[in-house]
Amino acid sequence: MGRLGSLRIGVALYKEKLSIDQKEFKKKLIFEIVLAEWNAQHQTTAWIDRGDPFSAQKILDNSIKHLVNALYLLDRKFIPDEKWYYYFLNQLQCVDQGLIKEIKNL
Repeated sequence: MGRLGSLRIGVALYKEKLSIDQKEFKKKLIFEIVLAEWNAQHQTTAWIDRGDPFSAQKILDNSIKHLVNALYLLDRKFIPDEKWYYYFLNQLQCVDQGLIKEIKNL
């Protein structure tokens, strides 16, 4: 088998490994949205009530990360490594650029 044959097999395995059925996709999307909402609404308020704004900010940061994960999922893109996480937001097709600007300003 030549290099081209190996490449075709590699691409086929890559696509198979990365495919996700609709049920699993919905579960992952709901998971990210629920965690984003839970952290933003409940956990952040709890830490503010405890008098710890630093912890509240960290929880809010975590909520934003779950929201952005949901955006990547909606666009059917991989969630990139932290180094590229916000950089690749500009390439999402399903998200309004105004929303992306607001997320980056948080």
